[in-house]
Amino acid sequence: MSQMTDKAIGITREVAHIFGDTAAKAVDVSKGYARRAVSEAELRKKIYELGRICYEMYCSGTDNSGLIKAKIEEIKETEAHIRDAKESTGVKVICPVCGAQNTCSNTFCSKCGTHLNK
Repeated sequence: MSQMTDKAIGITREVAHIFGDTAAKAVDVSKGYARRAVSEAELRKKIYELGRICYEMYCSGTDNSGLIKAKIEEIKETEAHIRDAKESTGVKVICPVCGAQNTCSNTFCSKCGTHLNK
């Protein structure tokens, strides 16, 4: 009877460990989705700000190209954060030509070389 009890306890521990790992992975994925949502909201705001700068520059006739360049760099950084968040959630980019799954960081398909639209 003691061997069966020990075996049951061992199996229970293994199952608890598996569930614990799965829960931790689920939390990490959820955090990735949250980071992505925040970054996408920031991206929309920065793109709006860029449009506002361009509009004001057009209306006033002043040259704000330095400010425009700085805002574009902010946008690029935010886009990189979004790519990182997509990677952490396991989001894949599907090649429109061959159907291969590629990581979000790929610019070109790893199978056929087609440029990937993200």
